[in-house]
Amino acid sequence: MTIAGARARAKLRATAIVSVIFVAGFSVFMAVNPAGARASVWVDDLGTAAAALAAFIGSALKARSTTGRHRSGWIWIAAGCASWTVGECIWDWYALLRAETVPSPSVADVFYLLGVPLAVVGIVLLAAGKGPMRSGLRLVLDGIIIAGSLLFISWSTALGVVYRLGGGPLLSRVVDLAYPVTDIIMTTAALAALSKVRGRRRHELGLIGAGLLAFSVADSAYSYFTYSGTYGNGNVFDVGYIIGYLLIVYAALVPARAEEGLAEEGLESVVGVSA
Repeated sequence: MTIAGARARAKLRATAIVSVIFVAGFSVFMAVNPAGARASVWVDDLGTAAAALAAFIGSALKARSTTGRHRSGWIWIAAGCASWTVGECIWDWYALLRAETVPSPSVADVFYLLGVPLAVVGIVLLAAGKGPMRSGLRLVLDGIIIAGSLLFISWSTALGVVYRLGGGPLLSRVVDLAYPVTDIIMTTAALAALSKVRGRRRHELGLIGAGLLAFSVADSAYSYFTYSGTYGNGNVFDVGYIIGYLLIVYAALVPARAEEGLAEEGLESVVGVSA
């Protein structure tokens, strides 16, 4: 093992240890609420914003250290993380500085949702690697098709019921449902791309996909508690956002090799359409 490789592994281990401690401490604090509701709000919102900022910085540094389409992919992912960070800061401005309930929809929602297409473009570029651009795009489109099927089933069994029974303005309900919907699209796209890449790029997409899955769980909990009228800052389910951002940080620390790309050229579509 080279010195650089040993340092990279040490950095990964240190990041994993710090992340586990941070997530565990955050979860316990939210569950026990030892310092009162207001303190939990501060820990919740500042902790989530700090994790989002870490994801942006990690993605930007990853982009800086790589080249080609791999670099472009991480630039777009960094842009998505930057958008999410701005959304977190706007949320904190309402919840912490103004000490009021964040309106729905708000400007924060614009930046939260804007991060979705930015991240998807990044996933497309990472999936394409050194192969034809259409290969990565096709893989992600396959994922979106699969996600559409899952959304249809979910709407028939759960999301549709929640939407119809939910109160409040139409725009507010649409925005609230947009979170779990876009999360499913992002996660499925990442996992579809994961099935056809190899090497360390596979590790990166796997960690990014796991992070997006954590977002999906947290956003689904947010939508459920919002519609049931029981959501409030300081919710223990917000740990999903922390986990999601930290997994992106961890993905950014995976050493990249320029020669690694798709497992093969002219890949078959995930849904069976040949190249």
